[in-house]
Amino acid sequence: MKQDTDRSSDKHWFIYMIRTTDNLLYTGITTDMARRWKQHSGAAGGARFFRGRKPAQLVYLEKGHNRSSASRREAAIKKLRRSDKLSLLTSSDNHVHLMLNLFPMDNCIQPYDWGSKTALNDLFAIANPDNQPQAEIWMGAHPAAASKILLQNGEFKSLDAFIKESPEAILGDITAKQFAGKLPYLFKVLSAAVPLSIQVHPNKQQAEAGYEKENQAGLAANAYNRNYRDDNHKPELIYALTPFRAMCGFRRLENIVELFSFIKDPLVSTLLNTLSHRGLQGFWQQLLELEQTPLNKLIDQMLAVAEQSDDPAIAEVKRLNRFYPGDAGVFSPMILNVINMKPGQAMYLDAGTPHAYLDGTGLEIMANSDNVLHGGLTSKYVDTQELLSTINFTVRDVSEFMVSPDIKETVQCYPIPVPDFAFSIIPVENHVSVMASGSVEILFCIEGSVKVILHNNEQLSLKPGTSCLVTAIENSIQFKGRGRIARATVNTISKF
Repeated sequence: MKQDTDRSSDKHWFIYMIRTTDNLLYTGITTDMARRWKQHSGAAGGARFFRGRKPAQLVYLEKGHNRSSASRREAAIKKLRRSDKLSLLTSSDNHVHLMLNLFPMDNCIQPYDWGSKTALNDLFAIANPDNQPQAEIWMGAHPAAASKILLQNGEFKSLDAFIKESPEAILGDITAKQFAGKLPYLFKVLSAAVPLSIQVHPNKQQAEAGYEKENQAGLAANAYNRNYRDDNHKPELIYALTPFRAMCGFRRLENIVELFSFIKDPLVSTLLNTLSHRGLQGFWQQLLELEQTPLNKLIDQMLAVAEQSDDPAIAEVKRLNRFYPGDAGVFSPMILNVINMKPGQAMYLDAGTPHAYLDGTGLEIMANSDNVLHGGLTSKYVDTQELLSTINFTVRDVSEFMVSPDIKETVQCYPIPVPDFAFSIIPVENHVSVMASGSVEILFCIEGSVKVILHNNEQLSLKPGTSCLVTAIENSIQFKGRGRIARATVNTISKF
């Protein structure tokens, strides 16, 4: 029976057991489990045992041996009866449920019209041969565009299908139970060259009720007039990789009055009277429901004001009208806060917060949901009544949305008040060690060249724009090289 003949330094040998497609157990030793798996799967050098059968699952991996001790341990295990081998699997800490813990990812790039055609190439050397918009890189298990992971047998597998096979082992027991066996977050690179629509995301209770109501009404999952694509909330954090501009939350009322007072029109007086007596909700509803002719008149007057003003909010109205002429949403910079983020700054948006990303590239992490209610700057369906019912009309200062990291040694951990996700930045200078979260993690290389090393000596090198999946482990993760890693995982620190 052919064995691994590689020579390696002491303590780098593994003893492994593989369950085969015909439910037998094979025991062997190696210094490179990934390569050995490929050999047993049909590549040159595989064991004779696998002629006519295939490996199905790695079920046991014991580390810390040199060649001599590994061979003795292998021989001892091979002498065991099958029942004793199965007992070893269920009782040993070396029992594994899947093929190792570290997987390269192949991620979908969404070609939405508002996406930049150059930013991903400039930042990560990602090619764009067809010169199409590259709006978002999706990293996760969302069924609309699930990532694929590269297995040790050389095949790619959809991440959502991979998780379904063994949710406890991949997500971790606690995460699998808390989130019904699903990855609870979606991690993205977002790159906007054109302003996105004004959006609001529902809270969990609103999403559950809205999703059930639309299902009962018989709305198709992809119906144009569907507000709720699933039953989940969608809080999110955006981390700026470049200068990044956005709108979010309501300005102070006196500031809104000041900006709209530049328009000398009786309709504005009516709108401001509504603001005074019915508050922000009545004001925004009246603006959204204006007939097109009076709306166009107000926009034309505001554009005339913009020619004489250096106020940044008024200048943004002019810019938005170039992309969305005649849309009531062009007034949103006079109602919402405009935020200019520097690279390295982060902003958290909870449920009910109206917002729109204007331009720039950032990392975005959110609960795994596709629920978006639109409020302007879009050709998509706008359900004004449902939108207004989900909005939090509290006036909030810009500073309330900005999130400063907690520094733990060199790691920048951004505090997030929901259990669905956690986000951190890991600067790597030569060597950094961090504890694994105990749940599934996605690591994305922002810059440099960084090698990820797990406790069982699995290794993977990341370059800018590439990512990997780390299944739930309890040991530390080592990073070697120079660069910057973004880390997405489940929020296992906060108590909810």
